[in-house]
Amino acid sequence: MLSYSFLRLFTKPGKLIFGLRHPQTALQVLKATTTDIPRLCRAVGMGSAEFDAYVKEVRLNKDFKSHVLDRLERFTKHLKEHGLYPGTIDEIQGTIVYAITRFSKPEVVLETGVASGISSAYILLAMENNNKGKLYSIDLPFEEGSESSQWATLLPKGEKSGWLIPQNLRHRWKLTLGKSSDTMPDLLKELESVDVFLHDSDHSYENMKWEFRTIWPHLRRGGVLLSHDIEQNEAFSEFCQEAEGKSFTYKGGFGGIVKAE
Repeated sequence: MLSYSFLRLFTKPGKLIFGLRHPQTALQVLKATTTDIPRLCRAVGMGSAEFDAYVKEVRLNKDFKSHVLDRLERFTKHLKEHGLYPGTIDEIQGTIVYAITRFSKPEVVLETGVASGISSAYILLAMENNNKGKLYSIDLPFEEGSESSQWATLLPKGEKSGWLIPQNLRHRWKLTLGKSSDTMPDLLKELESVDVFLHDSDHSYENMKWEFRTIWPHLRRGGVLLSHDIEQNEAFSEFCQEAEGKSFTYKGGFGGIVKAE
């Protein structure tokens, strides 16, 4: 099973030039196309043609691209010029999150870690196209004097968590500020059941393992647990061994588990 839409990333002149200039990146994408993406589709139960259709939806959405991706690209360039690592979900990972959200048509998605809001924007766009669902996000307050103020450089000056999220998508979004360990238990009592969960907050082993184990009993059967930066420690791989479900990874840094029905 081969994702045609991903292959086309390197068949257009501009993308072909990029591939020639950055052969390692091009090979990584093509390798993921032939291994990681099919495995992901099988785990989720999504066909390759359906996945390609969702990729095309995002690619052809000019308003989303101009509002989110172009602005993110400028800001990422600014960060790199100052020697900072943006640490955000990239365009392909965002598209994967979009495809999973479109396919599973969740009523409730919970994510930890927002920052600029790139993953939030992809989820909310999918929900808008599904005409259903609500996203609950937990993020640290990036305010001067706060515990997380040292990370404030990861947001443009004067902006708050989720600044990249388009206004027309925010009606499906609820943001809670605070540590996930402080806020998530009460939020889960309110929600009772979650269809999709995305971890992208503190990537310490302890926090990742705690979030995975805390969300799992509340994740519905057939629901999807997603995690960014899984290569930073063994929390995700260990949890895959103890959880009942089908797991997948993308390029070693992004992964998920589909809870057994």
